[in-house]
Amino acid sequence: MKKLRQGFSLIELMIVLAIAGLIISLVFVAASAAQRNGRDTTRRADTQKLATAIEQWAANNNGALPKDGGELNSLKTSGYLDVTKFKDPKTGVVYNFGIFTSVSGAKSNPFWGFDGNMYYIYDPASPNTYKLVTKLESGSYEYTP
Repeated sequence: MKKLRQGFSLIELMIVLAIAGLIISLVFVAASAAQRNGRDTTRRADTQKLATAIEQWAANNNGALPKDGGELNSLKTSGYLDVTKFKDPKTGVVYNFGIFTSVSGAKSNPFWGFDGNMYYIYDPASPNTYKLVTKLESGSYEYTP
């Protein structure tokens, strides 16, 4: 007499659960990477907004770029940047600027010892030259007009 087999064995169930767990973990890793990439894209776009604000400020100041922290921070208070939207996408805090007054003074990693999000690098020897460096979750982004 042949016995009919009903249901699944314990080993079969364990294999299915292991495969399902692997798929879920892969989706979780991919989702967190997509979120990180999305935040980095927002930071790059915000760097472009800052560059536009600097250019507008310079156009209204006879072509002179901001020379110091006070002038750069005035972009936030004088209407060039909307501080309600100019915030880090992960923390929700308005971006903090670091300033170098010389391109040669910027180290290879300008965020060393700085707890901010963006660096504005201005060279007084070349008054029409500046560079923006933004901290990303996957490195840094440099913008030079």
